[in-house]
Amino acid sequence: INTRDLRSIERAEIPGEDITVSIMESTYGGKSDYLPPVRERDWILVQKINETLRRGGDVLIPVFAIGRSQEVLLSLYQYYKSGALDLHNSEVIIEGKMLDKANRIYNRFNNRKLNFIGKKREPFHLVNYLNRQEYLEDGMRKIIVATSGMLTGGSAMEYIKYIAPNPMSSLIFVGYQAEETLGHRILNEGLRNFMVDNEEVNLLPEVDHISYSAHTYYPLTLKFLREIMPERVIVNHGDPEKSCDLCAGIEKRLKIDALSPVN
Repeated sequence: INTRDLRSIERAEIPGEDITVSIMESTYGGKSDYLPPVRERDWILVQKINETLRRGGDVLIPVFAIGRSQEVLLSLYQYYKSGALDLHNSEVIIEGKMLDKANRIYNRFNNRKLNFIGKKREPFHLVNYLNRQEYLEDGMRKIIVATSGMLTGGSAMEYIKYIAPNPMSSLIFVGYQAEETLGHRILNEGLRNFMVDNEEVNLLPEVDHISYSAHTYYPLTLKFLREIMPERVIVNHGDPEKSCDLCAGIEKRLKIDALSPVN
């Protein structure tokens, strides 16, 4: 669940009926977990992008096709329209087959539209493997939004080869990086040399992480449960220690029976 208004989706509504059992995710269920407010999160991203473009680098933002990518794109567009995101001699290129499909679904069913992508006079361009090289050679600085979010495949793998030689560029992760993925190894283990399509990559750009998570986190999860007050909570979908943290908090602070079943 998400208990905050995001740019791409509204917060979860509180159910009106009595709840007997709540099955609750614990992705950010640890006591120390924290997600920045939307404006703070966006401002950090915009500042990092501006700094990178000013020093002569490009930015690669690996994204999940559904959810995270729409949130990032709507944030970039709002700050571009306000003038805070400086796209002078720069452009945003968006690539990913599933990402394109997801954007069309958002435009049809969500009132938070992404129809600025591909519009004339807007620097937000939809790219595919057929015209990718044309954009890479047009002389503009680039903000690249491409799948997949954990660098496990997709067009992001082509773009990481493109930005790798330039230490002025930036690789910015905006989503969770699961263990064993290339994204996790780069972000959490400091991996900088690896193979992509039998080609050795030496990654020189700056690496950052800004959480664009659509989940809730520990205190907001407890607040949500306090409002619905189920008889029992079953906690799942999280690292074991986070599930246990959340269970303990629910029982201690809300006096609700909580269980984290063995997988």
